[in-house]
Amino acid sequence: MVQEEELAYIGGFMDGDGSFTLGRRKNPKGANLLYYPLIQAGSLNREVLQGMKDLFSGTIHFSKSHEKQDGGTRRDFFRWRLEKSPNCLPFLEKIIPYLEVKKERAMLLKDFIIRNPFKRGSVPLSEDV
Repeated sequence: MVQEEELAYIGGFMDGDGSFTLGRRKNPKGANLLYYPLIQAGSLNREVLQGMKDLFSGTIHFSKSHEKQDGGTRRDFFRWRLEKSPNCLPFLEKIIPYLEVKKERAMLLKDFIIRNPFKRGSVPLSEDV
């Protein structure tokens, strides 16, 4: 069971370095766009993201340091991603009470998940929705 202190820490971390949005990708058959809930957070340090993955699942992606086009340098970077309604909804339900800055955005994503349950073979959402 996740401790309240852990949830408060993750809520603060998500307020600073996280995002709550809809991902979008083409249907494999090429017809319509598919929209899916997407929660992400990035850090130079993998430890916090690994803790979030251990508690809530998801994936961690690594970007190696490299020189940017403007001559600057990008340091090693980690990104935790949580996708799809069955994974995102439990996370949102636990984290929303601890958010301050991004609470409204997280609540919109939660509302979207509840109002638009995914069913395989269902009619894809329009861009208006």
